[in-house]
Amino acid sequence: AFPFSTMPITADVLAVLQQEAQKCRTPNENSQVEKDECMLSFDSPFSPQGLYTNLNTWKSYGRDYAELDSKATGQKLYLYQKKYNVIKPQKSDDASVAEEADTEPTKLAIGVDGGFTGFDSDTEVQTEHMLCVLPSFTLIELSENDIPSAVSQCIAGIVANKGISAHEEFKAWHGDDDDEVKESMHSDALVQLALSDGMRPSPNRDDWKCSECGEKENLWFNLSDGYIGCGRRQWDGSGGCGAALRHFDASGKQYPLSVKLGTITPKGADVYSYAEDSMVTDKHLATHLAHFGIDIMQQEKYDKTLNEMEISLNKDFIYGAIVESGKHLQHVCGAGLIGLVNLGNSCYMNSVLQSLLAIPELKRKYLESASQLLLHAASSSSSENLANDFVTQFAKLMVGTMTTRYVQQRDESLTLDLAKGKQVYGADYVPRSNKDKQKNDADDEGVSCVAIKPRMLKRLVGAGHEEFSTNRQQDAVEYFRHFVEFMNRQERTHAALLDKTVPSLKSLFRMQLEERLQCVQSGKVRYSEAQDIVLKVDVDLSLASNYAEYQLQLKQQEQQEQQQQDGDGDSSMTDKEKNKVIPNIPFERLLQKYLAE
Repeated sequence: AFPFSTMPITADVLAVLQQEAQKCRTPNENSQVEKDECMLSFDSPFSPQGLYTNLNTWKSYGRDYAELDSKATGQKLYLYQKKYNVIKPQKSDDASVAEEADTEPTKLAIGVDGGFTGFDSDTEVQTEHMLCVLPSFTLIELSENDIPSAVSQCIAGIVANKGISAHEEFKAWHGDDDDEVKESMHSDALVQLALSDGMRPSPNRDDWKCSECGEKENLWFNLSDGYIGCGRRQWDGSGGCGAALRHFDASGKQYPLSVKLGTITPKGADVYSYAEDSMVTDKHLATHLAHFGIDIMQQEKYDKTLNEMEISLNKDFIYGAIVESGKHLQHVCGAGLIGLVNLGNSCYMNSVLQSLLAIPELKRKYLESASQLLLHAASSSSSENLANDFVTQFAKLMVGTMTTRYVQQRDESLTLDLAKGKQVYGADYVPRSNKDKQKNDADDEGVSCVAIKPRMLKRLVGAGHEEFSTNRQQDAVEYFRHFVEFMNRQERTHAALLDKTVPSLKSLFRMQLEERLQCVQSGKVRYSEAQDIVLKVDVDLSLASNYAEYQLQLKQQEQQEQQQQDGDGDSSMTDKEKNKVIPNIPFERLLQKYLAE
């Protein structure tokens, strides 16, 4: 059973349509249409009661707030959107193999051709669009001939518009124009030294190894002097020893371009410019390789490109290798246990918000008065600027994360999705199940965990900022400082709406720091004082409660690396990474050492 049923157009409803048609505004593809999320909650078209988009303001509301918006704006006509995540029916084993082969990602992106499809590869979205007349919430099929053309054109324009969120998410995952690999400034005038016997690479690929550590994977060939060295070590421990970069520095930074061995094909290869610190293209690559006797037309790919390595890492990454290693974690959700979806390099923002949302004073100020704040926003004459109202957006975030609203919606949606599946595929419909245990675990996470998307808050807080308005990765501490100052300014502007007995976030973190500097020669001491909201504490690994185990692991790694240099070791990092010992340092120990100093 579905939330609503449609009705034929009665005479009184037709009169309303004809009267209200002139208020409808038809958007074009570049119009700013908020069609994916309620302005005052995190309700979406996937919510059990769908989403209502105002045909005049192009702002959307959940069922709870649509009528309030209608009263505030005088608008009676809305586009009703309802989407269902329907699990596809059971498939044969042959079909499963073929489908998995077709859906392997080839691009580090989400929601684009060749990109990641996430955990929902076994689902399809069923969408319903209808015209809704308020305050009666009368739903009308868009196929009705009596709908005025101005109304139909407006709805068609909203449906065709990608929406603000889609534009931003596509940009975040597909990349900015600035992120495209560009031609190196050094390709035309690259210096290539005269060949000597030591510079010419062996025709046998098995002889290629890092000149420094002897590793045979992730090798970079310098196009100026033929030096072969490892790439840089990555954050997860993979990569190489970094010899190629050190060689660039040691050579006076004269030889900037290196090509990754194993990626060379007649179509090109991975080329990195250490001088420009980025991946580049080299239009003379064939000529530069020919200098060393390498015929690009005869080369075959045998190693992953950097893009493929990053895709593989994102696809197969086990988060337990970073924290909670060896522990069986159970997915949970509930009030205070709601996740934040990565909006595209927004991990820094999510981590800061999750920390702030746990502060009791912020709960008192925003959660306890959320109903009044959101009702005031919905009823105010400035409701069109809700996306730019910080108090409204933070109260909305509090409700979304600190209540069970979206846990309940998830449960209701699962029932509706199953009913929709039977409607689409027939009474014999059986949802597809997963046989792979690892995939089952992933699906359990997708079902058991609930997360929301703080898109409007991200846009608002980052607006006008040189870094936080972009989709690039940022530093969490810098964002925390920016967020605290931004909140402080916004709360002063909206002081009349907030509980004045609750201190500001800035005052909660503000501290007076005294620094003592002593001259080694004269023994004189100078004191200085400053206010800050961040305490900088050095992390001393020797304070770890498992320091002995960590030291033992380092020694074992050194022995393994030595064996690999001697040609006796296994280059596989899989088991070592799975059993990696992470230093566990109690915060109290760090603080005690800081205060003692």
